[in-house]
Amino acid sequence: MADHRFRPVSGEKPCCDISKKAQICLCVVFGLLVVVIIAVVVGIVMSRPPPQHQEWKGAGTTAHFYEIILGRCYTYTQIVRPELGHKDCQKIGKAFTNAFLSKDPCSSTEQDYQPLMELTNQTVPCDKTLLWSKTNELVHEYAWVQQELFTLENTLLGYMADGLRWCGDPGSPEMNYQSCPDRRTDCSNNSVSVFWNAVSKRQYFSYSLDFQLLRHQFNNTVDNDVDLHCSNTDGSICFQNSHLKQNPANGLG
Repeated sequence: MADHRFRPVSGEKPCCDISKKAQICLCVVFGLLVVVIIAVVVGIVMSRPPPQHQEWKGAGTTAHFYEIILGRCYTYTQIVRPELGHKDCQKIGKAFTNAFLSKDPCSSTEQDYQPLMELTNQTVPCDKTLLWSKTNELVHEYAWVQQELFTLENTLLGYMADGLRWCGDPGSPEMNYQSCPDRRTDCSNNSVSVFWNAVSKRQYFSYSLDFQLLRHQFNNTVDNDVDLHCSNTDGSICFQNSHLKQNPANGLG
């Protein structure tokens, strides 16, 4: 029977028979092409300017904010109040930053801080809470002498946030270290003010109304009949005497 199979013509090589050297050259060229494409993409991404934060009148977030609140949390729960050693400072720190990151700093709500409040729930003796009125330095000196008394800054959250500034930006996942809203010139419901409002209200309404009070006694600017007692650092959260239990020991009876 005749053999009809095709055979390459003598002296000719198959069309796809590429030498090993040529194959290596093609691989090198292809690899270089991939590297060039990746480099171009990375260059485009890196050349984009970072997102611009909104500009405000107040100072920006305190440098190393997260590290500070985390360190203060451990100091408070392990040294100052070791009975709170079971608190998870990592979760607390994350809940704190999640309350304001990637959000409009002038649209903060107390609900933003609710997860943080739940993680830092703390029992304070009902007759050991000290409110202050225009006496920030004096009241803390008094509380330092009377070690059993609690000001807002003696609680876990107050201890962590005392003296710090913070805010985020809706267009960035980062903290705004350049500027944050000023309570008077930008907006009152900013991240910091809303935080202190929420913490102050929790301290005031969650505990017994049998508070010890310390009033400003150095001038006559405070009306003895209608006095305001403030429980946060900037004095923006205040309560009238009529809201407090009249207690002769407090000098109000």
